[in-house]
Amino acid sequence: MSIDVCVQLSKAIACAGVSDQGNGAYRVDFADGTSRLATAAEITAAQSAAATAAIPSVTRDRLLVALHNAGLLNGINAYVAAASDPTIALRWNAASIVDRSNPTVIAAATAAGLTSAQVDAVFQAAAQIV
Repeated sequence: MSIDVCVQLSKAIACAGVSDQGNGAYRVDFADGTSRLATAAEITAAQSAAATAAIPSVTRDRLLVALHNAGLLNGINAYVAAASDPTIALRWNAASIVDRSNPTVIAAATAAGLTSAQVDAVFQAAAQIV
């Protein structure tokens, strides 16, 4: 397991490793000598959170280009325009930097039927745009 998974589980950088106990549980060892058990579900959630945290924040203009290139921009704009909460449009239109974990991004992606992997791919593509 990666240190990123340890960080997600412990909320601290001082993680020494994770070992599979073979019974659906994992032992998380910390640098201070303590350890705790984690379930497979916690490990999966931590892996997902660590992967999402590794996705770079991007500028709004790069994200818009990446969404356009992927054929997703119209769907996202439709979600923002139809949102019952007016602050969604305000935040979306005013954002200069967009984080993958932003609640508006997650809600828009869900409304558009996008998978987490698709959203990650759009953010990765946006990070490559010059």
